Amino acid sequence: MRILATMLLTLVSLTAHADGQTPRKIGIMALSGNSMSTYNFVTQTGTRVAQLARNLVPLNNTAFDEVTVQAANKAVLKAEPATPTAMILTLDAELYQAQNAMFDSPEANKANLDYLQGLLKQRNVTHLILVTKLNADAEVKFSRSHESTGRFEGLGFYLDNGVEITEDATGQFGRGIIMPFAYVKLRLIDASTMKVVKEVYQKQSCTIGNMKGENGLYAWNAITSDEKVRNMESLLNAAMEKGVPQLLAN
Repeated sequence: MRILATMLLTLVSLTAHADGQTPRKIGIMALSGNSMSTYNFVTQTGTRVAQLARNLVPLNNTAFDEVTVQAANKAVLKAEPATPTAMILTLDAELYQAQNAMFDSPEANKANLDYLQGLLKQRNVTHLILVTKLNADAEVKFSRSHESTGRFEGLGFYLDNGVEITEDATGQFGRGIIMPFAYVKLRLIDASTMKVVKEVYQKQSCTIGNMKGENGLYAWNAITSDEKVRNMESLLNAAMEKGVPQLLAN
């Protein structure tokens, strides 16, 4: 039996268009925030070959998805003030697991698609903005090897404890970077058919140098836990602010 905790956060009801037809109603859901990854730049001893060591940490909450949904809702209402919206959160493990496979291989994921469609029907949604994890080539501004950086997925932090950096304003030297990133895919889905109308990719990141100059202090500790959260929230807000208008544009 599914484990489900679906919360309807906000329902904005507005009047119909002047032509008498009911406007579309957009549901907004995020499935990208159930885990966080760290990618460490690792060079194999005695060689110039580098690889990314990934550590995946389940989050088991909807905190970042809530940030994403609220930011996307704000962007929809800015782009289309007359469009009613429904913000949806879920803890359904199967939807999180099948978040991209539902649309890459719909026949093999019909049960999950039907379940998702049922959630939308309960809210009279005509279209869904669904935010999922994007697996894509990493874009790192400061790295010892751009060619060997590899791929990032979803939300996380890239760490390189060996790269040497200089602060332009002061000339201060440091070692190591931490790069929060949010790689997400936005889909606009027709709720009546569950077909994807349009897709937009967002790759947001910011690079922070470890300028503390303490021996043995890894780049992970260059910012506090609260700063990590604030950086991630800022990236998600930027991704929705830029991605949603692109998704809704004709």
